[in-house]
Amino acid sequence: MVDVRLVSDAGRIGPGRKFRLGLLFAISEGSHIYWRNPGDAGLPPQVNWELPDGFVAGPLFWPVPERLEEPGGLSVNAYTDSVLLFSWVQAPAMLDDGEVELRVKADWLACRKICVQEADSAVVTMAVAEPAEASADAGLFEQFASLVPRPAGQDPRLSGHARWIESNADPGVRTGVLVLETADPGLRLLNDEGAVLFFGEPTGDLDCESFQLDSRHSSPVKLVLHVRVRRLEGHRWPNSWGGVLSARAINESMDTVSVALSYSFSHSDVNP
Repeated sequence: MVDVRLVSDAGRIGPGRKFRLGLLFAISEGSHIYWRNPGDAGLPPQVNWELPDGFVAGPLFWPVPERLEEPGGLSVNAYTDSVLLFSWVQAPAMLDDGEVELRVKADWLACRKICVQEADSAVVTMAVAEPAEASADAGLFEQFASLVPRPAGQDPRLSGHARWIESNADPGVRTGVLVLETADPGLRLLNDEGAVLFFGEPTGDLDCESFQLDSRHSSPVKLVLHVRVRRLEGHRWPNSWGGVLSARAINESMDTVSVALSYSFSHSDVNP
């Protein structure tokens, strides 16, 4: 159901250079794979870089997923069609001219009418020489990097914050508020329940019970949302938790565009 290809945004690298390395998933029509928090069912892809000595990979970047409904009333966070999961890689300062091979091993759960655990490995050979140059796949990285949510406060068009509100009578439950605002006069946020999604970060300590748009306090320049989480029995509140807020907006050209920010709540005030 899924084919993968290892790609880089650099066609040639030099000593000490940084470049991006990614695994491109080509997903067959009607199938899907999962985000890092799959939702009510599923498993996230596992991507393991195998790099030459001295090369260091950073964390994996995940574009914003879709929300899909599966049989049985299950709601999942998934990718369809294609997605690029990628990392920044630092080349060592001492690197001889020639070629290097970078490899990856990955596995993922692919679902259509049934779910199948799939796995594959891939390799890409890169030239080592100065000056460094972009590859034919560099555009893929720009395309999917634009779909990776930035932390609140790092998007020039948007601002946002997250905070916990008054404690619930149940000490195992917390309610939080997410605010998304735009100061861009050419961008109008859609104040519509169906246009806003929240994808909670994966955690073994919490269950995100509900997420709701506060229509009364929302407007075309500001969205206010409430999220309710429950601490799982026998677990402590984590030091922090967050997620990705995805919304739709109308730009100056009257096109509908997607916007997304990542948020973080601190649980330090409720730790024992």
